[in-house]
Amino acid sequence: MEITPSASDMDEAPGVVQGQNAKVNTDYRRGKRFKKLARILGSTAVQQSMRRFLKHTLGVVACLLLAHIGMFVLMFIQLNAQE
Repeated sequence: MEITPSASDMDEAPGVVQGQNAKVNTDYRRGKRFKKLARILGSTAVQQSMRRFLKHTLGVVACLLLAHIGMFVLMFIQLNAQE
């Protein structure tokens, strides 16, 4: 008596192999994209732009902080003047 795989078992086997190959292929492409992106982001031109953006952002935050403190002091003085 010979045991033969059922039709459903035979249908699933190639799909599993193809799924694994697709996953490996996808991971390989993802790795290539990551390496390319890391290389681009590591370039000196991008680093300079990022540093300039950081400095400008910190400058804007400092200006906002000073404006908020100034307005708080002004409101505090106005409220004390009303009493």
